[in-house]
Amino acid sequence: MSHLISIIPKNLHFEAIVCYNIGYTAGPARNGALRLHSAAGGSSKGMFYTYVLKSKKDNELYIGWTDDLVSRINEHNLGNVSSTRLRIPFALVYYEACLKKSAAINREKQLKTGFGRAYLNRRLK
Repeated sequence: MSHLISIIPKNLHFEAIVCYNIGYTAGPARNGALRLHSAAGGSSKGMFYTYVLKSKKDNELYIGWTDDLVSRINEHNLGNVSSTRLRIPFALVYYEACLKKSAAINREKQLKTGFGRAYLNRRLK
């Protein structure tokens, strides 16, 4: 299994673990919900996530944060999030796990800027 882990430059002041393509796969669950399976196992309790979804309908990105990544993606794909309801289904294309809620929120804000979107476009090529 290949691990692609990016180190955030110290000058950005984020306490985050950047996770991109590190062995998580999505599988079907009841009611079309998503299940993530970790090849490495382990728990994600106490983590906060900044995530990027790509709409399969319009190929546009959605950036958000949560403390429960699987449940939040399910909410998006089941149409329970008003801001993304008309753009389902979504695929998780990127996420970062943070130790602090404030770090996840700050990272979401940063990724929503022009520089952040440029960073995502480079990472997701």
